[in-house]
Amino acid sequence: MKLLDYVKLRRAIIVVAHIVLIILAYALAFILRFEWGFLDGYLKVFIYTLPLIVIVKGTVFYFFGLYQGLWRYVSMEDLLNILKATIVSSALFAFGIIIFYGHGFPRSVLVLDWTFCFLFLCGIRLSIRIVRERFYFLEKIFPTTPNPQRGYPNRLSLSKSQNLKRKLLIVGAGQAGVIVKNEIQNNPKLNYEILGFVDDDRVKIGARVQGIKVFGPIDQIPDIVRHYNVDEVIIAIPSANGEQMRRIYDICNKTKIKPKSLPPLNQILEGELVRQIKDIEPEDLILREKVELDMDIIYKEISGKPILITGAGGTIGKELVLQLGRFSPSHIVLLDQVANETYITANLISNRFPNIKTTVCAANILNKDKIKRIISEYRPQIIYHAAAQKHVPLMEEDPAEAIIDNVVGTKRLMDVAIKEKVPKVVLISTDKAVNPTSVMGVTKRVCELMFLGLKDSNTSFISVRFGNVIGSSGSLIPILKEEIKRGEPITITHPDMERYFMSISEAVQLVLQASAIGRGGELFVLDMGKRVRIMDVINKFLELSGLKKGEIEIKVMGMRPGEKIKEELWSEREEIMPTSHPKLFSIKSNCAFAYDFWEKIDELERFAYANNVPAIIYKLKEMVPEYTPSKYVQERWLSP
Repeated sequence: MKLLDYVKLRRAIIVVAHIVLIILAYALAFILRFEWGFLDGYLKVFIYTLPLIVIVKGTVFYFFGLYQGLWRYVSMEDLLNILKATIVSSALFAFGIIIFYGHGFPRSVLVLDWTFCFLFLCGIRLSIRIVRERFYFLEKIFPTTPNPQRGYPNRLSLSKSQNLKRKLLIVGAGQAGVIVKNEIQNNPKLNYEILGFVDDDRVKIGARVQGIKVFGPIDQIPDIVRHYNVDEVIIAIPSANGEQMRRIYDICNKTKIKPKSLPPLNQILEGELVRQIKDIEPEDLILREKVELDMDIIYKEISGKPILITGAGGTIGKELVLQLGRFSPSHIVLLDQVANETYITANLISNRFPNIKTTVCAANILNKDKIKRIISEYRPQIIYHAAAQKHVPLMEEDPAEAIIDNVVGTKRLMDVAIKEKVPKVVLISTDKAVNPTSVMGVTKRVCELMFLGLKDSNTSFISVRFGNVIGSSGSLIPILKEEIKRGEPITITHPDMERYFMSISEAVQLVLQASAIGRGGELFVLDMGKRVRIMDVINKFLELSGLKKGEIEIKVMGMRPGEKIKEELWSEREEIMPTSHPKLFSIKSNCAFAYDFWEKIDELERFAYANNVPAIIYKLKEMVPEYTPSKYVQERWLSP
């Protein structure tokens, strides 16, 4: 059946249902009034007046839009509208009765008819909503009520008091849109008048969602904005991917209104929604389709268990803590050598999830004895290892520090985990470990090899590799914002540079998913789609900021030490294997594990503490043959 035919059929069913309820209410009014005695004296009156009441009420209900409402979202506004419609229709019917039948008609029947009609119309809507919310499978039986008619309500219907408010258009008439609408209407401090929704769902177009009309598809935003002088547009589609957000933004951009968007729905439910409405950020526009988690398997993996996170004060560590709270661990231990940010994160998780115990430990993972005491005391079942030196140019300046923090620190954590019989340790790695050209990248590759080398251990060691995390400290987006804020030229290293991008939330979701399905000795990577040109990100950022090309200078500074033009997620020597999650892959390395690998790790540690940088570089090259030291490292550390 075509959609248009389906829409017409659904509308006919709704109209017939209302007619049946009108007749039933009228019949019950006579029955209650005469206790079935009307069959003798007033049956003819009932039959002769039945067409009149059906015509009058059916027509009034049409003008009040009772055939358009989406019963899945029935609200107080809808019930109030039914109250008005039944009062008006009953009054008109009573007037008609007086004209045609005089005053001999039993007036109590009119009162009873209005009562039953109001209760029936409200009751059927509330019943459908309750049943649908309790039994999701009835979605196919009671789909949303469509309205093929388009057009806009009369401007003159807006009151003068409403015209003083900022006119708001909501993009998306789904669950998030309803939440936005309710929050705004229930908050007297917000000076908004909700004009309506726009949505591409043809079933919703022309219908009313809790009394608010769905104007039309998203493409009609410019016409609606011009017609009603809309002041603001909010995009209430938290699940929209990058391509969808770019399309919506481009449409809104034609109106010269900068739209606002919402965070993911799980974040909406955790906080006050209006405070979370934000300007669209570049990360909203460049991401792929959102990765959906297997929530059940993650919950089974984490629920009721104590968890430890190293580097909990960093960007990834903080997000790990916040997302772990959704899966009800019994205890979260936040470990970082910088305690300030870690305490802030601990307080945040305590406020959001008061039933989860949190403990902050100020410690360096190089302090093996202290790490042993912490693990021995709190007995974590999973350790997420996010502590590391991640700044590429800085580690080119100090390779010894990179070895100590990234390699030696990880090795000591692994030793303690094995001795204390921690069931699982998860390493946060990076795409810079693939065919590395930086000291940071090659140290993370060494860490991956260490985790792969202990696949037969009683402790499960799992590595997770992903691309650039948007919004992390020191990353592209914060730097761009600061440069534009100060009015300085935008600096880039190379116009052709490309990167894989993902949000902080998505990166952490990948880590949680991998830790749930990993059994030990695996290296996981996310299907991140296509690489994105840095210059494209900058151009879109300027567009979002209201700047035009030429209004701000862009300086090409040249590539920094250790950087590559294009990052990779896996090398030619690695084989990609599917997992139980469609967007998560396991990497199988075809490289043989060196028999003296652990001896070389010990040598690296000795070279690092002796600050013998040339020996470090040669040893890294020996352990990771695909490592190509940057020109900077070669000239500074290897030149005679």
